[in-house]
Amino acid sequence: MVVCKNCDTLFDESEIISVTVKGRTYAVCPECLMEFLEEAQNDLVDVSPQEEKYICNEWEADERYDEMKLRGAV
Repeated sequence: MVVCKNCDTLFDESEIISVTVKGRTYAVCPECLMEFLEEAQNDLVDVSPQEEKYICNEWEADERYDEMKLRGAV
């Protein structure tokens, strides 16, 4: 048996969930993961086409500025 330090839930070691992000693996309490996923369910929203275009234009402008800065033009 193991206990989660975050929520104090006791569970069997076979219930531990492994999550790998960017090559690093984390052991996760199933109760805490479920709570996180339920809270995060509505965190992602679609971006309107107009807003997406604006964001892309801003990124491109930033890239052009960085390139000019590297060349010493700014």
